[in-house]
Amino acid sequence: MAADQNRCPRRWDIEPIPIFKMVTGVGAGSGTSRFRCAVPDPRVWVKFGVLWVPANATTNTAPGAATLTLWVAAVERGGIADQGTEYPVEDLLGTSAAPLAIPTNSALYGKFVQVKTGQTGLQAVMSITTPTAGVEGTWFAKASYYPTVDMPREEWDKLVGAIGGIAADNVIGLSV
Repeated sequence: MAADQNRCPRRWDIEPIPIFKMVTGVGAGSGTSRFRCAVPDPRVWVKFGVLWVPANATTNTAPGAATLTLWVAAVERGGIADQGTEYPVEDLLGTSAAPLAIPTNSALYGKFVQVKTGQTGLQAVMSITTPTAGVEGTWFAKASYYPTVDMPREEWDKLVGAIGGIAADNVIGLSV
C-alpha cells in the first residue's frame, strides 16, 4: 500500500471556464473567443477543447448556430526561458484561415484534441455567428492532463503545480 502512495496519478483536470454564455435577449449576435492552456512537460498528454452545457438539463438541447468554428494550435514562446509572447507554430485542428466547423454531428456537445507536444502551450479560437434562437447554455473551455510515463508522485506534483489554469480573453454573452 505504501508504494501506491508514491505512484503517479493518471489524470489532472483543470477547472473549466466559460467562454460563451448564450442567453435569450442578452448580448450580441456573434463573437469570437481566444483561450489557452500551458503544456508543462513533453511527457504529458493534454486534452484540450470546448464543451457545451445546456442551461436546462431536462431538455438537453444540442448547440446550434449558423456558424460555429474552432481552430486549435500549438504555441511557442518567442523569448528565452519561457519569457515573451506565445505564437502559433502548428495547426492541430483546422487552420486560422479555415477553422473546423463544429459540431460535425448535431448530437455532439463539443470538440477536443489530445496531443503530446514539446511546445509551451495550446491556443484555441472559437467563433459563433447567429446562435439558434432559444437555445440557452454555456460553452466551456476545458483541459485535462495525463502522464505518458510513470513518474514519482513528487515529480507529478511538481508538473501539476506548473500547469495553472485555462486563460481566456473574456466571456462573451450572446443573444439567442
